[in-house]
Amino acid sequence: MTQNIPYHMSDKTISVFLDGKPYNFDNSFPQFAELRDALKGEHDLDEIRGLVTIPAYIEGKTYGKVTVGEREVYYKGKPVHNHLTERLLAMITEGFDITPWANFMDRLMGNPNTSSRDQLYFFLEKSNLPLTPDGFFLAYKKVNDNYTDCRTGKFDNSVGKVPSMPREDCDSDRGRVCSSGLHFCSQGYLNSYGGARTVILKIDPADVVSIPSDHNDAKGRACRYEVVGELGGGVTKETVEEKPVSKDFPSKVKKSKKKAEPKKDVQTGEEPIFDNGYSGAYTATQVLGALAECDTQAQAALRLGLAPSTFKGWVKKAKAWKEEQVKTTYFGAGFTVQQVLDAKTKHGTTAQAAKALGVAKSTYRGWLKKARALA
Repeated sequence: MTQNIPYHMSDKTISVFLDGKPYNFDNSFPQFAELRDALKGEHDLDEIRGLVTIPAYIEGKTYGKVTVGEREVYYKGKPVHNHLTERLLAMITEGFDITPWANFMDRLMGNPNTSSRDQLYFFLEKSNLPLTPDGFFLAYKKVNDNYTDCRTGKFDNSVGKVPSMPREDCDSDRGRVCSSGLHFCSQGYLNSYGGARTVILKIDPADVVSIPSDHNDAKGRACRYEVVGELGGGVTKETVEEKPVSKDFPSKVKKSKKKAEPKKDVQTGEEPIFDNGYSGAYTATQVLGALAECDTQAQAALRLGLAPSTFKGWVKKAKAWKEEQVKTTYFGAGFTVQQVLDAKTKHGTTAQAAKALGVAKSTYRGWLKKARALA
């Protein structure tokens, strides 16, 4: 269905009045280019409506006890207003997958200590630590050469172990900066503490007891965590298996039943999958996506729970694959990536470009999306 839609467009902004509502976007909007193209020719009402109402499909979706609406976030049916919910709503608007953060909120709200809930969110914001799809977060810990903790020497932190202690025995006082509890930290804190090895932890937000106030909130205490890997040295004892469930994060960590060597890079179809055996399996698209969303390679590596040198090697291979895809990918009767892109540039609208190539508009729209991802 076509209909003339009131709009105003510049290089940096688009304003659309649709279905009695105004919509305003700047060029950071993930569908900015597609919306601009859709407004240039005949206005396909269904197409434009789908582009401007991206958050609508999220509305009413639940993650445990958390329900996410287009403009509010609810916990157990009651609206919640804090920095975390603001982050969730901003991510929806920007087109990001909110699954990890929504599940994180569901687990965080299960933490019995209100102060711990508030402290942990800001700890993660400052530390730039990654979340897993099931709402846990990854952090670091320095340990002795035999994997026992540096403070007491009693807790085994070998990969696959799950150290724990009664919550009431952990010190929840943020002002006592060195006290009882199972310690974890950000990458930036590692040089401030001794230890022969650095292990990677998977922590449930509900198990965090305190974020001490020293060192710019760079460390914490918990009553339980799982050791899922070792930084720099790969997996040393048990391995953990992860499979990706979204573009951005690894899936729930599961222990393997036997020892295994770290997996090598494997090829599935045309796209390579990278797996070091403990941080999760990532496609070339996911690797490049993490790089694009972070300011530096080091930050992207941390987000995926990888050593910077490992991530650098993955990026090099992923870029090589992408360049090859541009050269060898064909659509339909043999149209190249560039031909698909050029059709849109030459003919202006999706409908006209599809007609020029002799395919259905929906087919061409799928080609265009893939071609833009490869270009």
